[in-house]
Amino acid sequence: MKHDLSQVNIGQGLGAVKFGISPDDLKKILGEPDDIDFFSYDEIDEFFEGDEEDYEESEGDSESWHYDDIDASFTFELGDGDWRLISIASSDAELAFLGETLMGTSMQEIAKFVEKTDLGSYVIEDYSNEDFPNHKLMYFDAKSLYLWFLDEQLSEIQWGVLWKDEETPLWPPA
Repeated sequence: MKHDLSQVNIGQGLGAVKFGISPDDLKKILGEPDDIDFFSYDEIDEFFEGDEEDYEESEGDSESWHYDDIDASFTFELGDGDWRLISIASSDAELAFLGETLMGTSMQEIAKFVEKTDLGSYVIEDYSNEDFPNHKLMYFDAKSLYLWFLDEQLSEIQWGVLWKDEETPLWPPA
């Protein structure tokens, strides 16, 4: 059964893929991922990324499942003993955001576009480095929405579950 995975649903997910589902539920919808990355943040907020063996020894708490055919990644976090989908990232050129396909659109045009929405205020941060000399992030904290730009063009949309407070996710209905 083919699922519609073409529309970003802020705070909800991507089509049949809803925030809060388990890895097994995602497998039932999309099948096996092409790749899985393992990572964690320790008590002093140092980022750990490694292979599965190192990850298991680190008591890691996050996994990102990559599906090349839909150009998307799904991140699970371990909380209260259960793995749950907490965020999605996609670079798919056909992905619709608020009814528009925007991948590749300039940051200036995106800024004009979001002014016409109810997304609220945003912050722009510069993540440029030697490998990516023009890498910026426009984020809408209240909406758990992150728009990534390379060379002033939208290159990835990342969105996640909404939060009541820093510790309480607002899981969408199943």
